Amino acid sequence: MTQVIVTGLLIGGVLALLSSGLTLIFGVMRVVNFAQGEFVMLGMYLALLLVYLFKPEYPQILTPIVFAAFFILGAVVYWLTIRFVTGERFVGARGHDAQLILTLGISLVLQNGAMMFLGAKPHLLESSFSGAWTLQGILFNKPRTIGFAVAALFIAGLIWFLQYSRTGLMLRATAEDSEAATYMGIDVGRSHALAFSVGTALAGVGGTVLATFYPVQPYVGEDFIVLMFVAVVLGGLGSVTGAVYGGLLIGLTQAVTPMLLPFELQNMGVFILFLLVLYFRPQGLFGKAGRV
Repeated sequence: MTQVIVTGLLIGGVLALLSSGLTLIFGVMRVVNFAQGEFVMLGMYLALLLVYLFKPEYPQILTPIVFAAFFILGAVVYWLTIRFVTGERFVGARGHDAQLILTLGISLVLQNGAMMFLGAKPHLLESSFSGAWTLQGILFNKPRTIGFAVAALFIAGLIWFLQYSRTGLMLRATAEDSEAATYMGIDVGRSHALAFSVGTALAGVGGTVLATFYPVQPYVGEDFIVLMFVAVVLGGLGSVTGAVYGGLLIGLTQAVTPMLLPFELQNMGVFILFLLVLYFRPQGLFGKAGRV
C-alpha cells in the first residue's frame, strides 16, 4: 500500500501542475480551455526536439526554455483568437458557448496538424537515466520522482507569484471582479493575456515532464484533458491550491483503484470520487459557495 501511495503521489504531482495552469486560465478569464491538452502534447514534442538537439543528461533542465517558448505561444494564441471571446460581452451561457467552440477548434487544429506533420507513431524520450531509487524498500521511479520535484517547484513559484507579486495581485483582482478591477486602473485585457500565457506555459512544462515517462503521440492530450478538468472541479473552479490537491487526489485514486477493480477501470474510481465530491460539496473542496 505504501508503494501504491508513493506511485500515486508522483503521478498526481504532474497532474497538479497541469491542472494549476488550467484553473489559472479559468479563474482569471472564465474561459473553459479545451485546447489545454494539446498544449501539453506540443510541450512533449518540443521536449523531444530539444533533447535531440542538446542531448542533456536530465531533460527536465530544459523546462525553463519550454516555459519561455510556451509563454510566447500562449500570448500569440490569445491575441489571435481567445481575446475575441472574453470580456463583458461574453459573460454567461453565450460566452461559454463561443469559448467552447473556439477552444475545441484550436484543439482539433493542433491534433490534426501534429498528425499531418509529425505522424501517428508514438515516440519515447531517450535519456541516460532510468530505473528507480530505493528507500526503505519503497521504489521511487527516477523520471517520475524528478518530474514531481519539477512540478512542485513550478507550482510553488506560481503560488508565490499570485500571492506576493504586484502583477499576481492584479490577476487576483481581475479574477475576483473584472469590472471593479477596471475601475481601479487595472488593464483587464493585459491580465487575461498574462493568465493565458502563464497557463499555456505550465502546460508546456507539464508536457516536458510527462515526455520522460509517457509515450508521445498527437492525441496524447486526450488522455489528460478530462483528468485536468476533474481535478479543477474537485478542487474548486479558479482555485490553484484546490487544483493541486485535486491532481494529487486523482493520482492517488488512479493508483489505488486497480487494487479493487481491473486495471482497465482505473478511471472509474476517479469519476466515482468526482460524483461523491460534487454531491456533498458542489463548489469543490476549496471553492467558494456562490452568493445569491
